[in-house]
Amino acid sequence: ANTVAFVNEFAAASVTLQKVVDGTAAGTVSRTFPVALSCVLVDEQHPAPGIVVRDVTHEIGGTKKLTVTDDALPAGAECTVTETDTGDATRTSVAVGDTVFDGNSASFTLAAGGTAAATVIVTNTFTAPGSGLVVTGVEIGLAAGIGAIVLGLGGVLLLVARRRKRGAHAA
Repeated sequence: ANTVAFVNEFAAASVTLQKVVDGTAAGTVSRTFPVALSCVLVDEQHPAPGIVVRDVTHEIGGTKKLTVTDDALPAGAECTVTETDTGDATRTSVAVGDTVFDGNSASFTLAAGGTAAATVIVTNTFTAPGSGLVVTGVEIGLAAGIGAIVLGLGGVLLLVARRRKRGAHAA
């Protein structure tokens, strides 16, 4: 009997996903967040559209870990990280290394080499009600009070002017 063995060799890489919850209402958030990781390898053996090498959703945060690592990914793979439910966060950003993207998604290529690792930090900012508002004017009660005083003074001046006018006609 003949035996054939196939060996796929590729430079290994990894993606570490980290979850950060911050803001004035961060202490009220205890849920997990679904973060999808999708990686496609396009190379000579796998021409476009390439081959999907990872398609997984991790639940991060809450009672689960805040960090998850996906190992044994091929260097050169094009990856996209998407937080599919931000939990109504006021703001969401995704950082890949030193590059920060506003929104719930970011794409990147896994580098080749001995330190082929990508660190992705998904941050959700939660703002407590009222803490994000800045007072830009006077309170409505104060404005209404001042308006009532001005109208009252206008009425008094009108009465005085009418009485003077009547007094001038009577003389």
